[in-house]
Amino acid sequence: MKSKFHASAMVALALAFFTFTTAEAQSRFVRGDSNLDETVDISDGVATLGYLFLGGPALNCIDAADTDDSGEVALNDAVYLFANLFSGGRAIPAPFPDCGRDPTPDSLSCERSTCLDDPGGEPPVDEGDRTLGTQPISWTDNVTVTYLDDVMVIESDGIPQHETGPWPGNPNVIGEQNYEIEIPLNPELAAANTDTQLGIMAIGINGVAMFNPYEGGGSVVPQNWLDNCNAHPSPGSMYHYHKMPLCWMDDQPGEHSWIYGFSLDGFAIYGPNDVNGRPPTNLDECNGHFGPTPREPDGEYHYHMTTEFPFILGCYSGNVTLRGGGGGGGGGRPPPPPPGGGGRPPRPR
Repeated sequence: MKSKFHASAMVALALAFFTFTTAEAQSRFVRGDSNLDETVDISDGVATLGYLFLGGPALNCIDAADTDDSGEVALNDAVYLFANLFSGGRAIPAPFPDCGRDPTPDSLSCERSTCLDDPGGEPPVDEGDRTLGTQPISWTDNVTVTYLDDVMVIESDGIPQHETGPWPGNPNVIGEQNYEIEIPLNPELAAANTDTQLGIMAIGINGVAMFNPYEGGGSVVPQNWLDNCNAHPSPGSMYHYHKMPLCWMDDQPGEHSWIYGFSLDGFAIYGPNDVNGRPPTNLDECNGHFGPTPREPDGEYHYHMTTEFPFILGCYSGNVTLRGGGGGGGGGRPPPPPPGGGGRPPRPR
């Protein structure tokens, strides 16, 4: 009897351990949200049917599509969902309607989730990167953001959603682009700063490129070459900002500026104001510093745009992988340092 009791206890303990570790390992999700649009409706049943029978898109959270919590995804899951929505069918099992982990151990996976604190998936697009806290980024509708393990991929057509022009003396016109820019989700400060390069050095949350202060040849772009939003198009029809894009910024008086873009090194680019609603006085040569922000009250390294040189970025403070230059007519490297000096020219005071 003693050995039989011992064996039964061990089995029960093993099952309990399996249940606990499985629940902890699984991602958080909302059951029934098959297409991960943060709403459980008829489109989720359609997505499940398309996946099962019509060669539709893969479901990034299979566990969410298991509407009846049977441990497998089948026709009955769509039927169960439709019955719940339209004919008073049985309730959708947990986790529903809020985010949670599957209380029933099974082999279904969840590679992506719309739950912000999901340790194994992705935050929703409107919540920005994984350190955003509670304040969303207002991506414009021409921007698509995809989250991978360690980068967010920003895709856009590069077309500004604000008034543009004129840019005297510039014969170029704005044209649609096909941006696909990878931004590190966990940026790290580098041992040494890196000069910004010709072309795109950052991307705005409106999907428009940001360049450094220089034109080809190393001179600072003249103000009369830019429109009221401090931008103009390149010969390749790439509309881009050289300075702070005042025409679409919306800071609140007395408050810290919000995010208006991301540098290629992954650090966020905020507007001109610090926590007291005034420009910071301790920016480094790259236009960055460490301090509290709306998304990280305990502090983070971040850049601030300024009304003075270098305007957006003076250099990259973080580790960055550069993949060649941009189109002509914008960007450019800083002029060479003066004799006996090193590094980039000092920022004007």
